[in-house]
Amino acid sequence: HFGPNDHYYWDNFWSIAGLESAHWTAEKLGKDKDILWLNNLLSDYRGDLSASMDWAWKKYGCKALPCSPYRSLDSAAIGNLVGLSPLTVIDENEPWLKGTLNYLMEHNLRDGLFFQPIVHTGLNPYLSVQMARALMMLGDARWFAILETLIQRASPTYTWPEAMHPRMFGGCMGDGDHGWSAAEFLNLIRDMLVSDHFGSLQLAQGAPAKWFKAGLHLAVSDAPTTHGTVEYSYRQGMVAASLNWCIDKMPHQDSGKAFFSLPVSSGVQPGFACPIVANAFKIELPSASGEMLFYAPNHPIVKVPVSEKIKNEFYQQRVSNG
Repeated sequence: HFGPNDHYYWDNFWSIAGLESAHWTAEKLGKDKDILWLNNLLSDYRGDLSASMDWAWKKYGCKALPCSPYRSLDSAAIGNLVGLSPLTVIDENEPWLKGTLNYLMEHNLRDGLFFQPIVHTGLNPYLSVQMARALMMLGDARWFAILETLIQRASPTYTWPEAMHPRMFGGCMGDGDHGWSAAEFLNLIRDMLVSDHFGSLQLAQGAPAKWFKAGLHLAVSDAPTTHGTVEYSYRQGMVAASLNWCIDKMPHQDSGKAFFSLPVSSGVQPGFACPIVANAFKIELPSASGEMLFYAPNHPIVKVPVSEKIKNEFYQQRVSNG
């Protein structure tokens, strides 16, 4: 879906991800010689790739990274975004990343979705998701509009053509019910609620701030991640909220910090200092399982289990409403 044969950075990013997975496996199996060999191979590969990308980026005025060192900047640059999500083999502060996203948003966003004029011509659902996933990881709220458009254009069974006609919105290329598109849509929903990037777990990182109000019950169960199977439940009342979580890690899985994102606009907040990232409290969870309580600012903390407190709030609200 990028055009003619070329040396694509997309392939390099997938290659690095494969080598890193092999390195992780060698470490778990105690294969010291393989670990050393893979370390050297990764170092050389990353060095060569970094030099190539630096040259290509500067070639076009440090605005965005083309899909290949031999191509001009065009829509195929969207392939570079896999380096951030889902592969996380590049840092989110790479200098070319935001410029590439902004270029694509400016030149290729049409009717809320990514328009691909090369080979796979049409509005492309799975590449739209690729752009949305990268935007979400950078805390850029523009990702949610892409999700809303995908839902609007979905079939009754939540499938999409591989490419949609830019005027009629029916299928114009490829599969009529494209499995890749449906899978990427599910990946986007998962990233919104649970993501395991850069050695840590992020819970509700992409959940829209407008969801967080009295009456919300947000729950995830049996979610497999690289750090264990995740379950959590967030309930919010009028003046208080509770978060319950459990991370069940298998012996071979790596430990990682876990964070829950609570929008500042939710009306409740943690009772301790924590950083604010993308207009949300980034709350580090102190253990593999537990419960955490949140209260409205300046509200006296009542020492009642918050789940019971919220039940009482809902009961009182129903009574007052007749």
